[in-house]
Amino acid sequence: MMGNQYIICGASRSGKSVLARRLQEKFKVSWILGDAIVSSMEDVFPDLGISQLGDLQEIGNRFADYIKFVLWHYAYAGCGYVLDTTHLYPRHIVNMREKIGNVPVVFLGYAQADPDEKFRQIRSFDPPNWWTSELSDTQLQQLIRGQISKSIELSEACAESGLPNVEVGRHFEESIDRAEAILNAK
Repeated sequence: MMGNQYIICGASRSGKSVLARRLQEKFKVSWILGDAIVSSMEDVFPDLGISQLGDLQEIGNRFADYIKFVLWHYAYAGCGYVLDTTHLYPRHIVNMREKIGNVPVVFLGYAQADPDEKFRQIRSFDPPNWWTSELSDTQLQQLIRGQISKSIELSEACAESGLPNVEVGRHFEESIDRAEAILNAK
């Protein structure tokens, strides 16, 4: 019997892990952290060119085939999972579905967010050891501007691909609830 399977993609600091943790606890599925896989590949196989640094789309191009087969093996074993990653784009999901089937997916972003408000939210939410807590204010502001641009790009690509995209820039909790409902509408 196949377990629950979900894919959550989107901008950094958009609530992917919040939603993944919720699904992992509710359905007792494995939580696959895309960042952990990418960091591990960077440390163990540096020649692959998969790392946390650089162009996320290029990293996604290198990462997508690997993760596609990991997810296929989870499904083959009948294991439930929730994949949480910023490295996959709509075109990767469309390609992956040829192998893994129509696994529910949702993209999260904050194209409509006020950058100053997003900055305040991140600074107030982040635990002391979280990766964004190590960024200077200027670095975090640059990250937010870049992720707003990525959110706009993802929203457009999702519309072209027919994949769901949830704007979390305003009314965060309600947006996460809506994303969960999309994933569970199998």
